[in-house]
Amino acid sequence: MLGLRVAKDALLRLVRAAPEEPVGQIRVLGVDDFALRKGDSYATILVDLETRRPVDMLPGVTPNRSRHG
Repeated sequence: MLGLRVAKDALLRLVRAAPEEPVGQIRVLGVDDFALRKGDSYATILVDLETRRPVDMLPGVTPNRSRHG
């Protein structure tokens, strides 16, 4: 892309602050799972790859912290 470094918190703030525009038909959808806090909480982002715009961000799974032993 532009080669700019952005902190994940700043990127999430921008995504959440973006006004919600009507989403038309999506032909190519990108799905990415990422850690909000490594080993603690996760989320999934859906992106229209043709327009390069986020469509939605979904809460992810919180890992089970049970100990085996």
